[in-house]
Amino acid sequence: MVPVTPAWPGRRRPSPGEGNAPRRGSGALPKLAAAAVVAVLLGASIPLTAHFAGLSPAEPAAASPTDWAGVVADETGQPLAGVEVTTAAGDTVQTGPDGKFPVGTTAVYTARKAGHLSRAAAASAGAPLRLMLRREEGAVSMRFGGDAMFGRRFYEAPAGNPLLKTGASVEDHTRLLVGVAPLLNDSDIAVVNLESPLVRNPYFSDGERPAGFHPTKDIAFASALESAEALKRSGVDLVTLGNNHAADALGPGITSTIQALDAAGVLHTGAGLTEDEAWKPALITVRGQSFAFISCTTVDGKPGQIPYVAGPDTPGAAECGIKRLQAAVREAKESADVVTVLMHGDVEYQRVQAPVIRKLTETAKEAGARVVVNGHPHVVGGLASGQDGITAESMGNLVFDQTLWSTLLSYLLRVEITPDGTPVASTDALSLQGFLPVPAVGELADSSARIAAGTVQGSAQLGPQGATVRPGTVDPGTAATHPVPAGVHRITPGWWMSAPGQQIRAGQDLLWGTGSFTDQDAPGVAQPSALWTLGQYAKVSPAGACGDGLGLQLLRSPVSLEDVYVSTAHRQQITPGSSLTLLADVRGASAGGSIELSWYDGNKGKSVGGVQIPIPESSADTACELVRIDAVAPPGITAAQPFLRLAPPKGETLSSSLFVDNVRLIEWAPPGTAGRLYDSVEGGPGVSAEFTLDAAAGPDVPGPLQTTR
Repeated sequence: MVPVTPAWPGRRRPSPGEGNAPRRGSGALPKLAAAAVVAVLLGASIPLTAHFAGLSPAEPAAASPTDWAGVVADETGQPLAGVEVTTAAGDTVQTGPDGKFPVGTTAVYTARKAGHLSRAAAASAGAPLRLMLRREEGAVSMRFGGDAMFGRRFYEAPAGNPLLKTGASVEDHTRLLVGVAPLLNDSDIAVVNLESPLVRNPYFSDGERPAGFHPTKDIAFASALESAEALKRSGVDLVTLGNNHAADALGPGITSTIQALDAAGVLHTGAGLTEDEAWKPALITVRGQSFAFISCTTVDGKPGQIPYVAGPDTPGAAECGIKRLQAAVREAKESADVVTVLMHGDVEYQRVQAPVIRKLTETAKEAGARVVVNGHPHVVGGLASGQDGITAESMGNLVFDQTLWSTLLSYLLRVEITPDGTPVASTDALSLQGFLPVPAVGELADSSARIAAGTVQGSAQLGPQGATVRPGTVDPGTAATHPVPAGVHRITPGWWMSAPGQQIRAGQDLLWGTGSFTDQDAPGVAQPSALWTLGQYAKVSPAGACGDGLGLQLLRSPVSLEDVYVSTAHRQQITPGSSLTLLADVRGASAGGSIELSWYDGNKGKSVGGVQIPIPESSADTACELVRIDAVAPPGITAAQPFLRLAPPKGETLSSSLFVDNVRLIEWAPPGTAGRLYDSVEGGPGVSAEFTLDAAAGPDVPGPLQTTR
């Protein structure tokens, strides 16, 4: 077996098994060389050995008590001293005897200690960050990312400055994953779904499909050969090819994909030149434990002229079927300690899996798969556990060029296999901004965690950085009855309404908290305003905030001739007939300001109506006032989008303005609904509901309700 060269400092790499063991590519980097590449890509101007506040790693940081928001402990809860904690920029400290360290900046923090599994997570400056480092003996960590591609719109504008140009280098491709590289590199094994063939000339414009691509498929695309080495340098060990785009460049595309992956040292499973090749599992050994990975798709392209799936003597992806899946898992189980199945199927943009996928999932688990990770919908779904295994129903996107709003919130899944073979899973939130994955914090991260923990009823919980799930009985947490006064309230992360009260309704902010415009002063972390279209005459600034932080400022001059408007970057998908509430805090409103909720009967096309109300005039020196639209989505309406408008000044008025903060679009659940999915509640005088603080969230969490609106 050929060892795989580490591509990130401190990263432990597995050994490939007998399956499709990669050759060591000429581009493989030693630890420090790879670290230097990442530092350059981040634009870091400090050496990789720099420390917080100029302290050496062994010195305790001179920080105020409020800065000591981070703590590292082992799986028993005991604090760990002497843990090296590093940011992606290279700043390093060590934990003190109490396991604490300062979270002085918004960043991804990676904790490492000899004899323990490493762990990375994103955190806001001054916010609590708890990292658990499991003892390494008998334990292995895995990371799973969603769908990945580097083609199509990556080669197109915006503004004549595409992310990739023809002939783009490995470094150009590696730059696209720099935001998630620390998270991919904190595990022993990192896996993503490569939903694209790798070819020499990947880009073509609409209507000019080259002869080498699938001639009848509605959508076909490819990525460059350099993508394989970029994935390797970013920390990916294994890619799955069992999907409906693996054969977009037909048999030659499958061949070039496999050759590029082998040259880069990236393992693969799920596609091949024959059906048997496609079903061949990828085998990896880590510290004496063996792992088998099996990939297949239910999206088969049948009965078309050229199916996407392999035949006995024809290339394609492995086709999921109960009998073949059972046999593959049972055979892999004979030689592997842990079998993981990764299935690609179901309905696009639906978070809850269809019965056929759940049946195949149960088939895999009954045959011996300990971990099942599914995809294809392009949106993240829920986590579930069984008697001795776990399931991620939909992994969403990792790096993709889609523009549908629901695809822009995602997560990375981390699975730790304990010494007794039990899988324990957790999520780390991502936001795709300009097609690229960026770690998310704050309300974006809370929204991602609630989707993971609340989409499927079961034992998943809200944890300190994301959702968590494990087989067996878990601590149910602490329940308490709490009053829900009139107004709309945001539920505190870690808490959820576990039993509804009378005259109380639960809902989900479809904007994921981005309407607070609390951008982070950190380039490597998701910026809420990046999911909005601000235009030339709007900006995020402290002047627009209602209180501390940031808000939105709209300004117009006398020479302005048209309305200025602000909206989310894309429309939000809704259920026809659902109840919606659009909220915004405003002040400094000149005449001509308005707020509106537009209706759409699809993901494309013009608005077919909506609701609009004027914003009352107010002074910039007054307190913010709430404006609110309550509406029911008409029949046939499947998407909505909020807009804030400001008309040009009229008459002798020299300028017009509008300051806006805390914009939320709540889709209310049916009466009597409760659960972890919902981040908002609305009550009234004298009413209460039961809220539960999940045990995984930790003890030091404020009360269940935050803001009143």
